[in-house]
Amino acid sequence: MELILIRHAIAEDREKWSGDDDSRPLTQEGIARMEQVSRGLKGLLEDFDAVYSSPLKRARQTAEILLKVYKSTCPLYVVEELRPEAEPKDFLKVIDYSLRRVVAVGHEPHVGHLAGLLIGSTVPFSFKKAAAACFEFLEPQARNSARLLWFVPPKLLRK
Repeated sequence: MELILIRHAIAEDREKWSGDDDSRPLTQEGIARMEQVSRGLKGLLEDFDAVYSSPLKRARQTAEILLKVYKSTCPLYVVEELRPEAEPKDFLKVIDYSLRRVVAVGHEPHVGHLAGLLIGSTVPFSFKKAAAACFEFLEPQARNSARLLWFVPPKLLRK
């Protein structure tokens, strides 16, 4: 199985946002850039079987943009295990390992720690907003049994 990790796109500034952080949305620039990133991902990924998202609005919006650009009808699962404060290893308990390829949209530093965990490293990856990384599980459901296939910054995906 392949797991594609994506950090959410550019969101409203935390310091300027007056509402609850869970409801902080993407900016117009974030939406436009995520549409470009999604088109770039289509050059790397033909399709996927499911998308998992953090319940926070900015992550859900990022996942929805990806599904829209792909014109995908695959399911979108909103899971607490992708919240910024969740334990990265807990997300590995909710994935459907029978699928061929899944996407997970979350937050830093959570996705960075999850990426490190997948390859058996204690050093987290550093994901820019809308960056993506693809991992292939060598042994289904085994922690730190994945290999990194690619890690692409958003600027390159937008080109």
